Amino acid sequence: MNLGHPISKTGGYQTEPKETKLESLGFPVLSILFIQRVPKIFAQRYMIGGKNWFNDVFTSDYESVASKEGYYELMRFWLLGTWMANYLDVEFCFINLVLENRETDIEPIFRKHLKEKPNRQFHRFTWESAYRYVSEQPPVKDTEIMLEYFRDRTIGYDRKGHLLKAFSL
Repeated sequence: MNLGHPISKTGGYQTEPKETKLESLGFPVLSILFIQRVPKIFAQRYMIGGKNWFNDVFTSDYESVASKEGYYELMRFWLLGTWMANYLDVEFCFINLVLENRETDIEPIFRKHLKEKPNRQFHRFTWESAYRYVSEQPPVKDTEIMLEYFRDRTIGYDRKGHLLKAFSL
């Protein structure tokens, strides 16, 4: 079964993407770290892969979403997630999990590029709201372990050497 344009290895980029392939699904998965501009050859493959799936799930073009607005990571996760959900005939809900004070307006900004449907949704949730939800539920076996994780998690030190909490609880 041919499900779209296959991806091939290319070289010569200063920060070369690590390539893998979901063989059974036939859709490329690129894990690209610290790339500010994705080489055009990869951009084209995102647009034509999965039998032009990009056009089925985005209202905007690749350049607008990934390059101009800088939502490359969200774009690729939305693209792959919606494609896999469609292939498996299941609903897809993309949760962008962030800190409470980060990306507060990401839903309207990113959503304007998406073709959402009742079975294909994008939402922003925060770690802090997850903590509140867990803390308000009747306790189960690992509730306290999870709450301790939220309360004790740190992200390093500030300039004065003070330990920084990961979450605003």
